[in-house]
Amino acid sequence: SILDSGEGFDSQVLSRLRQGRPIESETGTHVGIYNVTQRLEILYGSKASTVFENREPHGAAVHICIPYEAH
Repeated sequence: SILDSGEGFDSQVLSRLRQGRPIESETGTHVGIYNVTQRLEILYGSKASTVFENREPHGAAVHICIPYEAH
């Protein structure tokens, strides 16, 4: 999990993240988070997950779950 104590995600940004779409702003298209989620999907399919949320009273959180198998 990655947490911050800032203002959290803007509602439009949060919506795009949850839809698995790149973030677009006046400075361009930001694909970093999008690339990470796509690579997780390629490597692990539905076994991996990424959850984006705003925390109360403020701050953003990203939770990444990656499957682990002991051999």
